[in-house]
Amino acid sequence: MPRRRKKSKLIVCKKCGYSWDPKDIEPEKTWHMVSPMPDKEGRITVTIMGVWTCPKCGSKVRGVVSKMRIGDNLGTSVDRTTLLLEELKKNDKVSLESLASKFNFSTETIQKAINYLIKKGEIKGKIENGYFIKI
Repeated sequence: MPRRRKKSKLIVCKKCGYSWDPKDIEPEKTWHMVSPMPDKEGRITVTIMGVWTCPKCGSKVRGVVSKMRIGDNLGTSVDRTTLLLEELKKNDKVSLESLASKFNFSTETIQKAINYLIKKGEIKGKIENGYFIKI
């Protein structure tokens, strides 16, 4: 089976039609969106959105900066969702900041992933003052 190359989607200004690669121009503002449902392999998609100012006409343009999947098998036998669950289950109290540095995500992304796992019923606990506390 031939390998598919990932194509970078261009950001297109709706006012003037000018387009650019999101990696070429730094966005003014970014935020994370977590998919409400996992895909068929159980991975959670985190989309990083951004706002740019069009270099040609100056209007504001929103678009996707990048997408990440939490739970991909990245050369390991265990996915990151399972590793996160194990980390949360073995500790009664763990800081979101330490989890973020361990898994190489922002604390907001880790918080959203933990909230999703709590809602799904995978773990029992709560997030309080920057810590996950097991119930």
